[in-house]
Amino acid sequence: MTDTRPTPAMVPGTPGDTASDTNSRIDDLRHRLAEGTEHLSEAARARVVAARERAISAQRSARRAMHDGSDAATDLFDRQPLVIGALAFALGAAVAALLPKTRTENSYLGAQRDALMDEAERIFQEESSRARAALDTAQTEMTSAARDVTDTAARAARSAVDDAAEAAKDAAHEVETKARSSAKEVKAKTKSAAKH
Repeated sequence: MTDTRPTPAMVPGTPGDTASDTNSRIDDLRHRLAEGTEHLSEAARARVVAARERAISAQRSARRAMHDGSDAATDLFDRQPLVIGALAFALGAAVAALLPKTRTENSYLGAQRDALMDEAERIFQEESSRARAALDTAQTEMTSAARDVTDTAARAARSAVDDAAEAAKDAAHEVETKARSSAKEVKAKTKSAAKH
């Protein structure tokens, strides 16, 4: 018989569900922070990720500050109920503060967030350029080294072929000389045997 009771991770809003969501969000954030940096060195990747983290941290800090300001205003209204009447006109501002935070953030914090994201992108582009330049330099050096090795190997091969050809000529000359000498000896022995 299988247990059909839900686990904490299966029930929305439970600690297991929240921990699972948090871990999933953290993994997603790590992936997004490092996105596009795979071809960079570890140091360059760390600088780009750090710049992106600073931009996100600044955005979160601003969001917290806005929330804390809102909480302080609520506390004031609770402690000073008469102020509420005097500040009825401020109701429009309170309604505006309740609008979706992305609009508010964009209007108040968008420029700063954009500047930080631009800095992160600039660092990313700078590190990418450095990586490409280093790759180009390494490729040029490898091509040059390969060419040098090929030239050296070709010279060594030509030298070896020349040495082998010279050795073959010497060996052929020696065989020819010995063959003539042997032929002369055989001829002399044949003449000598024919005389006897």
